[in-house]
Amino acid sequence: MNPLGKLYGEYRGALRLFNREARLFLAGTFLVGVGSNLISLLFSLFLKRLGYTEAAIGQVLSLSALGSVIVAAPISFIAARLPSNRLLTAAAPLAAAAAVAQAFATGEWGMAAATFCSGAFGMVFTVIYGPFCMRNSGAKERIHLFAIYNALSFGTGVVGSLVAGLIKDSLSALSGSEFFGYRATILIGAAFILAAMRPFSRIRPREASSTELARADIPARACMPTSGSNRGFLVRAFRIGGRLDADTYVRVLLPSLLSGLGAGLMIPYLNLYFKKGYGMSDSAIGAVVAVGQVLTFLGLAASPTFARRLGRRWSIVLTQAISTPLIIVIAYAGSLPLVILAYLGRQSLMNLSGPLQDNFALELVPPDQQNLMTVLKNILWSLAWTISAWLAGAWIYARGFVPPFTATAILYASSTTLFWLFFLWPERKAKRYA
Repeated sequence: MNPLGKLYGEYRGALRLFNREARLFLAGTFLVGVGSNLISLLFSLFLKRLGYTEAAIGQVLSLSALGSVIVAAPISFIAARLPSNRLLTAAAPLAAAAAVAQAFATGEWGMAAATFCSGAFGMVFTVIYGPFCMRNSGAKERIHLFAIYNALSFGTGVVGSLVAGLIKDSLSALSGSEFFGYRATILIGAAFILAAMRPFSRIRPREASSTELARADIPARACMPTSGSNRGFLVRAFRIGGRLDADTYVRVLLPSLLSGLGAGLMIPYLNLYFKKGYGMSDSAIGAVVAVGQVLTFLGLAASPTFARRLGRRWSIVLTQAISTPLIIVIAYAGSLPLVILAYLGRQSLMNLSGPLQDNFALELVPPDQQNLMTVLKNILWSLAWTISAWLAGAWIYARGFVPPFTATAILYASSTTLFWLFFLWPERKAKRYA
């Protein structure tokens, strides 16, 4: 059987093991993903059309990440106590309303508030997904559920990114107003997000039974709350039964912090880079991003195969290490075909390790600490993104795109090196002196 056929058969078998809640969650994720990608492709270009400078765009974009940082801990605290379906069903209309506000807000304060709320409400989906996938999957299909969730997050970008530019350009031509084209497309994105209420609302709140815990390789005692009035705030807030292993948290979170800093310097500005640096149209940018999402989708779908053949840790290190030089090509090549090829390679490789990292991080801690690990990982990554996106806007305005993109490559390389030192070097050292 050819590799694609084998991969298809593998996922078909895993899909049969997904429970009803996991399927509904993936359906809602698909709708949120399409809507979010419709908006994200055009939002920075919309701000530029409104007359914002790169520095001002960086400030606005950073507010989305700031909203994520501020609500991450409260949302995770609430998620440990309320059924996931309630939070997801409430988050969808709120996120859609924030997108509508972004489409119509022209004043700086209004745009800032709408973007902040967009990041805050969007964080609900991010915080819930890890523990939800762990709770609603068994050992056999879990890595496939993580892979499909991440693949959907990027795969919906194929639809959103490709269609966004075409819809915007078509509506602009029909109406004779570019502002109308941008706003109408953002409103269509908001409608997709709102539609996610339907599958999310059908998710049944449930607690894992002892049989399901055994199937998922999770000890039932690890999910039992413990008593004690002298426990710290985080322990009480997240119902943590065992002690916190600070060393594990540092080794997981520090590389994530560095990658978040690097991502904020580059990712929010790639659309502007293509448009300002190479004069690409919105439709052309959407097409390039869509191809990148297709390759990312395929890479994410193949992540279980990589993990099985190379191991999760080596898969994470190798894909990130290979993708880092491609960022240098994007920054320095000066040739649009080379830049596009490097962008496509970087998209697929850097994001391939996403589900492996998420699954790997959560399996390092007991089930009653998975919400805590998820929220800390998201807070640090989003905080790093907030800071670097804010700084990158002013940096690009003053010096152009090359310096921050170069810094991104350095930070990604540092993150990969730390991950190798934390999780692979001790093993190699032990073998050497065994």
